[in-house]
Amino acid sequence: MAIGAYSVAVATTGGQNVMLGVTVGILASAILGGLLSLITSRLAGVYLAIATLSFVQVVEQVIYLTPALNGPMGIYGIPLVLGATECVLLLGVIAFLISLLMRSQIGYEMRILREDPVVARGVGVNETRIRVFSGVATAVIAAIAGTMKALTTSYISPDEFSFGLLIQILSFAVIGGTDRFWGPIVGTAVLVMLPEYTRAFQEYRMVLTGVIIVGVIVLFPEGIAGALLRVHQISRKWLGSTSLEKPARSLSQESMASPTRLVANGGANVFRGINLKRHFGGVTAVDDVGIELSSGVVHGLIGPNGAGKSTLVDLLSGEQSTATGKIYLDGVDITATSASERTRLGIVRTFQHTRVTQNITAREVVFSGCLIAARPGSLGFMLWLPKSRAAYRDAMLQADKILERLDLSDAASRYVRDLGWEEQRRLEVARAIALRPRVLLLDEPTAGMHASSLPPFARLVRSLADDGMAILLIEHNVPFIRSTVDQLYAMDSGRMIARGRSEDVLVDKAVIDSYLGVRGE
Repeated sequence: MAIGAYSVAVATTGGQNVMLGVTVGILASAILGGLLSLITSRLAGVYLAIATLSFVQVVEQVIYLTPALNGPMGIYGIPLVLGATECVLLLGVIAFLISLLMRSQIGYEMRILREDPVVARGVGVNETRIRVFSGVATAVIAAIAGTMKALTTSYISPDEFSFGLLIQILSFAVIGGTDRFWGPIVGTAVLVMLPEYTRAFQEYRMVLTGVIIVGVIVLFPEGIAGALLRVHQISRKWLGSTSLEKPARSLSQESMASPTRLVANGGANVFRGINLKRHFGGVTAVDDVGIELSSGVVHGLIGPNGAGKSTLVDLLSGEQSTATGKIYLDGVDITATSASERTRLGIVRTFQHTRVTQNITAREVVFSGCLIAARPGSLGFMLWLPKSRAAYRDAMLQADKILERLDLSDAASRYVRDLGWEEQRRLEVARAIALRPRVLLLDEPTAGMHASSLPPFARLVRSLADDGMAILLIEHNVPFIRSTVDQLYAMDSGRMIARGRSEDVLVDKAVIDSYLGVRGE
């Protein structure tokens, strides 16, 4: 905000055109916002917050120490160009553009990255690109806000852009909620009007305001917007106007029959890992492991807990790097590629413990996967271009087909955080299918599923292989493995101890000794 405000203030008080100051402020803010995001792209949590706060302090001190900016005295005589009507119209346009942005491909990528960077990489989101874009976009909005402040008050000083302002802006988001773009708008309205409504209490009004804010945070941790959405869902349930709150359904045989072909075309492909190794301190989690996955084949991977199965999936998906060895897709070395790049190549995974974006609906989870796979772009959607809008409609139709295939149609409009464990497990598989995988890595997908869901889920896995996918299935349920898998691998203590047809591996002595055991012991 300070950069935008001071740019227009210096320009106008120096006899220059207002638009020159606005343009300089927006460009300077965009460049600095992008650079700051790039520099801090590897930071998260409290470290990212500290870096951001430090930048605010740096800007404030630069203003204090720059004579041309009049130091702590500030700048007077800025022309009052904007009135109330212009400000309302400008804010309305900005809010509308943000709403379009958050419903576009890049908007969903931003929301996924905000909640879980591991999931973002796993669905093909370019983390650095999104962080830099977010930094540039927010810097531009802040510059516009600073410009509006300067052109409506005629005076600015460094004290108006201090740490306190940053905390106030953060409070708008916390109180309003971030589930929807209008949450911070609600939070702003509440926090701005609250002191006025408590003015009658005179000396106690600030204490009362603080108590109300704390109460909102404690009672509505999702913010006012989240509370309103939850009340809306409950009211629709009681009024019986929707079937969104039906109890969880198990996978039905009908939903698995005659599946729509959703996998990307690609013909036969082979995915190989050779001599893979991964150390964690003195522990070798994966030790000289080789694995080959063929299209149209369901491969299984079994072994005791701690055998290195999930670590192997991390190596194959790119979430972790291998210390030695190579990984090939169609004979091309992809060892050096990142997790997001491998997802875009068609190597898609699920996680041992369910990781699905919680603050969006089930339909949006699958829809975002379809968008990331199709890559229709965001600008065309925001400009209402027919071709881009048609691509988004197609993605939504495809998402509904996938949800129906997984028997999740009844849960489509419910928030993920309100779904049961089994529904979330199936939703994670649905998201993986939406990404059009050529290689699908399923890490214990049936964990927590009802027994009645296992046979139809086995048919789903078989149908995906029939669509041409190469599938790796980590599983502890031996009957499920026996009925589903074509080729089976077995690991123990980081090493591959057996491979071959499932019926042969399951009677292998090393596999029985290390994992299956002998009946009666």
